[in-house]
Amino acid sequence: MLNSESPADARPAGTLSEVLRYFLRQGFLGFGGPLALIALFQRELVEERQWISFERFARAIALIKALPGPVSSQLAIYLGRARAGTLGGIVAGLALITPAFFMMIALAAFYTSIESLSWTRPILFGMQAAALGVIADGIWRLARPYKTRGLFWVLALLACAFTCLKPSIEPLVILGFGIAGVFLPKIFSRGSRTVLTALCIAIATAVLATQFVFFDAHAVTNAAPVTHDWLASAPRPIQLIYIFVKAGAFTFGTGLAIIPMLASDVVERFHWLTPHQFMDALAFGQITPGPVIITSTFVGYRVLGFGGAILATVAVFAAAFFNILTWFPIAERKLAGREGTARFVMWAIAAVTGTLVFALARLAASPLPAGGPQSRALFLAIAAAAFFAATRTRAPVWAVIPAGGLLAALLAQLM
Repeated sequence: MLNSESPADARPAGTLSEVLRYFLRQGFLGFGGPLALIALFQRELVEERQWISFERFARAIALIKALPGPVSSQLAIYLGRARAGTLGGIVAGLALITPAFFMMIALAAFYTSIESLSWTRPILFGMQAAALGVIADGIWRLARPYKTRGLFWVLALLACAFTCLKPSIEPLVILGFGIAGVFLPKIFSRGSRTVLTALCIAIATAVLATQFVFFDAHAVTNAAPVTHDWLASAPRPIQLIYIFVKAGAFTFGTGLAIIPMLASDVVERFHWLTPHQFMDALAFGQITPGPVIITSTFVGYRVLGFGGAILATVAVFAAAFFNILTWFPIAERKLAGREGTARFVMWAIAAVTGTLVFALARLAASPLPAGGPQSRALFLAIAAAAFFAATRTRAPVWAVIPAGGLLAALLAQLM
């Protein structure tokens, strides 16, 4: 495999045990989301231990953000590979993921018992609502670097409209927008871009207005399963592998990008989980350490037990390991700093933002579970409070979501 380091980037090689110890510790203690992990890697592995140079670290971050998959996990694989070769990359990724994997197995195994207890229903209700607020905060953080760029919001609006029309094409929307961002600005003149932007706004507004008028929140649970394609008749392990490989290969920008794809397949298409069970899975994925897409483990366990959990987890992380350990070192050397790379990232993240907004709206409008507090106003109020706590305070995500559950339980006792 080609080495992407220049002589100036070179650092002494480390050992597998060193890589294992560091990333296993972060696998147990890596709360706070991908941004917190990235900052920790920079401080401890770049500035203090000097595994790689800061210039190489910054270059890698810029390119990894253009890849599908969870940024923090891919960065861990990258740093492990830089320190101890390909095997070091594998060890780093597995060490970061494994603790959260077993935590999700435990939560999934006892979920039915927990869900059946009447006193837990308000807690799960509040955690679902708080998770919704945390997801909204994640969308805002994803879009914030582009908040002053009008084109970004036009693209997000258009992506949201496309996803409204046909949720199953969401991966194609993300990839298509990214590719279009590389080539379209070179084709259209400044004047024609203005006309094209106005046309995109008109189309998106018309589509969204139509969807709003005819939107049925109960369609999430009442939709008929798909029976006309090969996937519907495939064995369930094949369905799991396909769905989670697809999800892992198109989570551009953030692990939260997995939400619309999984909601479309797991909830609406195959009815493996109800909307509120899916929201519980997302809440569990947020409060455990490591990447948010570890939610896949919960879904896999609920569908096919322990074997399903392994299948779903391996499938969803397959693209991340493959990309970083095979062709990424070549791309790192050849693509860093190119204008087309930056445009691909912006257009793809705009599409991710639009699809996430659509998924957030569907989750917010989903029928509430029976039992416990069932007021839509209360649900949205807790979500808003969680959003405020995540954006305006230093409260960590793993504390915000359980706090939402405790708040709902307290209100249930008072009502």
